[in-house]
Amino acid sequence: MARRVNSSSSSFTFDDAALRRQLATFSPKVDAYVHAVMDYSSHRVIAFAKQNAPWRDQTGAARAGLRVDVEWRPMKLHAIHLFHSVLYGIWLEIRFAGKYAIIIPTLKDQGPATMKLLRGLFARLGKGGL
Repeated sequence: MARRVNSSSSSFTFDDAALRRQLATFSPKVDAYVHAVMDYSSHRVIAFAKQNAPWRDQTGAARAGLRVDVEWRPMKLHAIHLFHSVLYGIWLEIRFAGKYAIIIPTLKDQGPATMKLLRGLFARLGKGGL
């Protein structure tokens, strides 16, 4: 199923059904390699979000409250979740037409970087590497 993600200033589409079909063909070893890439990427995602959050800190709580979680259901799912842990985080994302949003801008910047790492992994696997 193709999903479309929108914000007031941007959107992108990804096909998670195709990814699920491909995940089903992985061996457990390849699945673990994909998890390693996702785990590595999660550190880049949170660093980007914290460094590029467009708001001016008053208490530092919002920036410190940005969190990332890597979800892995072996042979089924790989996901990086970026979220706010402060109650007002949603307002940073949607108020003033997204002027202070960081979640979608981070996904737009780091999503292609993560996919590039995964393509590199699969290219190496296709050449008998790893």
